[in-house]
Amino acid sequence: MTKILKLKLPALILSAATLITFQASAAKPSINEMQTCQGLIDFVTLKLDNLPAKYNEDDVEIVQKGLRAYNKYIQKTFVNPGLLKFSNGNQNKADGLQKKVDVYKASVVKSYQNQYPYNKLSRGFVESLNKCTRKAVPAGNDLESLKTSFVKMLELIKKQ
Repeated sequence: MTKILKLKLPALILSAATLITFQASAAKPSINEMQTCQGLIDFVTLKLDNLPAKYNEDDVEIVQKGLRAYNKYIQKTFVNPGLLKFSNGNQNKADGLQKKVDVYKASVVKSYQNQYPYNKLSRGFVESLNKCTRKAVPAGNDLESLKTSFVKMLELIKKQ
């Protein structure tokens, strides 16, 4: 199993280091897809907050910084405008819909917690997050921060 991880880890690092820097020609991601990605980000952030003391706090903060930037990007670029459009420009209705989104994200986190109750990171988390980035690619500093976050997460996983 160690050999498999060693063979696959460089490919993942390469994938994380070379995230697509342009939006694919596919259709714009849905709010549902993006809120699921946000739920995954919330779950991984929770895992990071509860890692054993053996993990370097600075490394964990690097990962969290990239995830925070990506979460804000998703919210600002897809969720907020999508909810406002869905509510015909009515901010009060959009705020009510945001509460429903937050409830859904909490259910996503709970589902992941049931599947992965241990306090460590998984390569699968990185792969799932990378799938999100294929649907919604940030730019500039947010992209660089996310790339760094992925690489650091993979380094932490390798040390487990």
